[in-house]
Amino acid sequence: MLKQAFALPGSTLRIIPRRLIPQFHPQTTHPFAYEFRAFTRGPNSYVFVDDTENPRSIAWLMAHELCHVEIGENDYLREKFDSLSPPGVDPRSDRFHELDPEEQVCDKRASNLFGTRFDRFWWRNEVKKFQKKNAHRGKWQLHR
Repeated sequence: MLKQAFALPGSTLRIIPRRLIPQFHPQTTHPFAYEFRAFTRGPNSYVFVDDTENPRSIAWLMAHELCHVEIGENDYLREKFDSLSPPGVDPRSDRFHELDPEEQVCDKRASNLFGTRFDRFWWRNEVKKFQKKNAHRGKWQLHR
C-alpha cells in the first residue's frame, strides 16, 4: 500500500526500537522522554517503536514520514512549507505539530490512506496509558 502511495526511489525507512533513539538522534539522550516518535532527514526516515504503538499506528506513522520525504524532494513544496513553518516553536513540541502546515498535510495524507488518525495527540494518550500501566516498574525495565 505504501509503495503504491509513495514512489520514492532512493529513500529509506527504518523501524527502530525506541530504546535506541540516542544512536540515531544524539540530541535526545533519554529514549523514553517521548518528545517524538519519528523523524525524517532528507530521504531517510526513522520510526521509533515501543508498546505505545500498534501495527496500524506504525504503518500510519510510516506514511506520515514518507509524506515528509515526498515534500522534501519537491523544491517548490519544500520552499512553501518552510515559509509557512511557525517561527520560534520547537519542532519536537506538540504546539509545533498543531500549527505547522506540513505536519497537518502529512497527518491528513496518512489518515486518508488508513481511514483513521494516529497523530501525535492519539499517541500522547497511548503514552499516558503506557506510563500509568508501567508506573510500578523501574525505568531500567522499560529500557530493555
